Amino acid sequence: MAESDSLIFNTYENEFNTLSSEINDTIENKLKKSVGEKKKQLLNQLERELDEADEIVSQMDVEIRSLNTTTRIQLQPKIKEYKSELDGLKKKLKTAYNDVTEERRQLLGDNNNENINIVVNDSDKKSKLQQNTEKLINSSKRLQNAHRMALEAEQTGASTLNVLYGQRQQLEHAQDTLRGANSLLDTSTRLLKEMQRRIRTNKLMAYLIILILIILILLTIYIKWF
Repeated sequence: MAESDSLIFNTYENEFNTLSSEINDTIENKLKKSVGEKKKQLLNQLERELDEADEIVSQMDVEIRSLNTTTRIQLQPKIKEYKSELDGLKKKLKTAYNDVTEERRQLLGDNNNENINIVVNDSDKKSKLQQNTEKLINSSKRLQNAHRMALEAEQTGASTLNVLYGQRQQLEHAQDTLRGANSLLDTSTRLLKEMQRRIRTNKLMAYLIILILIILILLTIYIKWF
C-alpha cells in the first residue's frame, strides 16, 4: 500500500514540476511577446494551468497522509516548497493581469472602462466554466492513472507472493528431506552402537573360551605328569 501510494505521489510531483515549468515559461516569455487576443488566450490558459497545479499540490498533500510517519515527515518540506512556488506563480499572473488592464486603460481611455469590465467579466465566466470542465477531466485522468498504478502494484505483489509461496514449499520439502535423513542417521547410529556392543561381547566370550582352554590344558598336563 505504501509503495503504490509513493508511486502516486511521484507521479503528481512530476506532473507539477512539468506544469510549473510551462507556466513560468509562458509568463516570462510567451505572454510578454503576445498582444491582443493571443495574450487573452494565454492568460486564460495560465488560469487553467494554475488551477490544475493547485489541485495537484492538494492531491500530493492528501497522498502523504496515507504514507508511514517517516516518509511523511521527509515529504512535507517538498509540499511546502511546491505551495510556495505556486504562490509565486500566482503573483506573477496577477502582475501580468494588472499590466494588461493598465495597457487597456491607456489604449481605450477611462470612459471605456465600464465596457471593458463587462467584456472581461463575460470572458471570465466563460473561462471559469472551461477551467472547471478541464479540471474535472484532468482529475478523472489522474484518478485513472492512480488506479492503474495501484493495480500494477497489486499484480506485482501477487506475483511476489506466488514466488514466495513456491519458495516456502521448496523449503518445507527440504525440511522433510532433512528430517528423513536425520531419522536414517539415527537408525544407522543405533545399529552401529548395537554392532559395537556385540563385537565387545564376542571378544569377551572369545577371551573366556581361550582362558578355559588354557586352564583345561594346564589341568590335563598336571594330571598326566603329576
